[in-house]
Amino acid sequence: MRLLFLSLLCLLPLRAQTANPEESIRFLSVTSFQEPADSKNYAYLTWQAQSAEALFDHNHVVFHKSGPAASPNLFARSGTMSFQTQLNIVSALLDSTPPSLFDAAVVEPIIDDLFGDLVASPSLTLAGKISGVLQAAKRDPKVFRRLVFLSRTQPVLGLCMGTAAVVPVNGVVTTFELRTLPSGTLVLNTQPAVVAGRVTLDLASPPMIP
Repeated sequence: MRLLFLSLLCLLPLRAQTANPEESIRFLSVTSFQEPADSKNYAYLTWQAQSAEALFDHNHVVFHKSGPAASPNLFARSGTMSFQTQLNIVSALLDSTPPSLFDAAVVEPIIDDLFGDLVASPSLTLAGKISGVLQAAKRDPKVFRRLVFLSRTQPVLGLCMGTAAVVPVNGVVTTFELRTLPSGTLVLNTQPAVVAGRVTLDLASPPMIP
């Protein structure tokens, strides 16, 4: 996990290419890892903003295509990311996150130490605790900002908050786009109109760790 974190820091200066001045506050980064459990390659994308509130309550859609940005290949939709609070969805996200990005034995003590006062009962499952903290973050921007900061070292929280995505990678070079759904959109299969960022991952040239 430490190696992954350093790779992300190395990539954070990549500024998103935007189609709308309002989106210029966002920063998109990507790194890759091979999951020992299935020997597959994955891309881990995360997006940030100068103000954490700019990320709050926004739905984002990740698209990918084979090849560099100039490739004529068409983009395909990878998935829609949004802020989650429902226990069943949070539980499903924890279950589906690759082990390289999520270690319950590490995450649970951190949640207990930093957000124990927001958890209804210490006997709750980890999914229940995270769900409770996310519900608190929905009401309190300060809690949301703390979670954004923590998600930089605990990627599974970014997946629950809709500020990160994990996408299987099959080719050597893959280009990703982060597109934004209109504010307040309820239908998650709505076609996003704004490209908030674009970044290319080349497995043959992994990011250098400083």
